[in-house]
Amino acid sequence: MHALFLAAGTGTRLRPYTDTVPKCMVEVDGRPMMTWALDALDEAGMEEAVIVLGHLEHVVRETYGDRYKGIRISYLTNPDYATTNNLYTVHLAREHLQDDLILLEADLVYDAGVVRELMEHPAENVALVDTFTEHLNGTSVTEDPSETDRVHRMILGKHQGEGFDRSKALKTVNLYKLSGEMLRTHYLPAVEQWVASDRTDQYYEAVLADLVNEGIVPLHLLRTGEHRWFEVDTPEDLERAAALFA
Repeated sequence: MHALFLAAGTGTRLRPYTDTVPKCMVEVDGRPMMTWALDALDEAGMEEAVIVLGHLEHVVRETYGDRYKGIRISYLTNPDYATTNNLYTVHLAREHLQDDLILLEADLVYDAGVVRELMEHPAENVALVDTFTEHLNGTSVTEDPSETDRVHRMILGKHQGEGFDRSKALKTVNLYKLSGEMLRTHYLPAVEQWVASDRTDQYYEAVLADLVNEGIVPLHLLRTGEHRWFEVDTPEDLERAAALFA
C-alpha cells in the first residue's frame, strides 16, 4: 500500500499565504500541512508516497526531496493546475492507481492515529467521515440503513441545496482507502471517460460518488471518533485549525 497526495491546486481562497508557498505548505501550529500528513503516514508505517504538484511545486520538492523519515517520495506535475480540477490530477497519476492506496488531499491537518486506523480497516474501500459542524461543508455521505458503517449515498456539496438535512449526513474528511482492484476495474475507466468528455473541471469524488450511488462500488465508513482534524481552505479556517491543534 502507498499514499497518493493531490496537491496541485492554487489555493486562491487561502491568499495571501499561498502567494509564496503552495497550499499544502501553509503552516498550522508551526508545521506545514504536508508535514502533518507525512508524519501521520510515517507513524502508521507507510513506506511510499506519490505527491502530485502544480502551484509553486518547487517548494515541496526542495523541502522533502526523495525521502521524508521512512517514506520514499516521488513526484508528478499537473501542468494545467490553473485550469483543471483534481479529477485531472488523478488522471495524470493513473499509473499510481493500480494497487491499494491511501488517497489524501493535502489541505488537511489531523491526528496521526486516523491514518493508521484507515490503513488497518478490514474493508477494501473506506471513507473517513465525521459529523457536520458549523464550519464544515463539501461532500457528504448517508449511512446505509440496512448495513452499519456502509455508505448509502454520496452527495457532493453542489448537489446538497438549501433543504439538505446535515443532521442525517456525515462529512467526508477527504481521506480514502481504496483497493487496487476497484481502481483498475471501475474507477480509472470512469475517470478516463470523464477526461475524454472534457470534464476536467470536476472533482475526483464526483466519479466515486457515481460508482457508489449506482451500487457498483461498496464504500464503508470509518468515523474519526476522538481524533482531531480540520480542512483549511481560507484564512479563517487556518485560525480555527491553529486553535484546535495548539
